[in-house]
This record gives sequence, structure tokens and C-alpha cells, in this order.
Amino acid sequence: MRQSASSARSGGAEARPDSPADEKEGSVQAGGSSRENLRAKLSLCSGLETKLTNLVEQERKSSSTSNSNSSRAEIETRSSKIRTDLCELYCDIILSDADFAFAKDCVGRLWRSCFYGRITELRARISKERSRMKRCMSKDDADGA
Repeated sequence: MRQSASSARSGGAEARPDSPADEKEGSVQAGGSSRENLRAKLSLCSGLETKLTNLVEQERKSSSTSNSNSSRAEIETRSSKIRTDLCELYCDIILSDADFAFAKDCVGRLWRSCFYGRITELRARISKERSRMKRCMSKDDADGA
């Protein structure tokens, strides 16, 4: 189930105050539980990071053995979903409370778990394909000579 960023920041409840006094009272109440909500999101991020690490390891193992492409595609789809969820959670934390996000290195964790790891995977795949292509080209040259 997906929540919008605004409903996730407010804890999932869409409160609509009737008057400015109600609005102030609501923000004071939300302020007390806001850090708790952010800590809960950060804890959820830690769990998702662990799942993502396990999936990446599983993908590495499946690429070294001759598993089916559908299995690898399924793993990639699941890891992509986890990365998307992580991005949303970290962005919510960063936009909700910059001081808390800075103290917990949310920007660094966002970069490492959502982007850097995937870039590293793609670089490795490109390198592997380049070397495979070079082998094929040198084999073709040897066969043609």
C-alpha cells in the first residue's frame, strides 16, 4: 500500500483543522510524535537496506551461476522496488526534519543505497559486456586470418 509523501509525513492521517486554533494545536501534537515517526521511518529504511543487500548478493550469485534470466529479472524488479521505497522514505525524512536527517546521515545513506550500489552494478555489467565483446572480436579476427 502506497501513501503520498504528505500523508506519510503526517503519520498516514489526513487531518483538516476547522480553525487556525485547531491548526496550531494539531501541529504541536504532531511535533511531539514527529521525531518518533521519523525514527520509525529510519528503522524501516534500515530493514529495507538489509533486504536490498541480501537481494544484491543473491543477484551476484545467480549471475555467476547459470540461473534463468527470469530469476534475475525478478530479483532486479524486487530490488528496484526496494530502492524506490528507500528513496521515498529518505526523501520524506530529509524534507520533514533536515537536522534529524543530517544527524542520521540520511543523504549519504540515500545516495549509497539507492544510487551508488546500482551504478556500481551497471558499471560491472558494462565492463563484463566489453570484455566479452573484445573476446568475440579477437576470436573473429583469428578465424578470419
